[in-house]
Amino acid sequence: MSKLLILLLCCAGLISAQTQNCPSGEIYECRSPCGLTCSTLRNPCIQVVICSCYCQAGYTRRITNGTCIPISSCPPSNG
Repeated sequence: MSKLLILLLCCAGLISAQTQNCPSGEIYECRSPCGLTCSTLRNPCIQVVICSCYCQAGYTRRITNGTCIPISSCPPSNG
């Protein structure tokens, strides 16, 4: 019975994740909320898991308007 319950919960989570609408360049995932921005690319992050829209691989969040941009579009760092 408990195995069936776990299976049902996993399936419900997958269905829920697939129905989320994220902006262009983003994907719905359950992962660390320490989203990359150009200014935090090298900062450490506490590992917790939150399900939300995140920038796709190779992209980072622009601080000024919150959209996802290619990491190569970040301005040069001063450090």
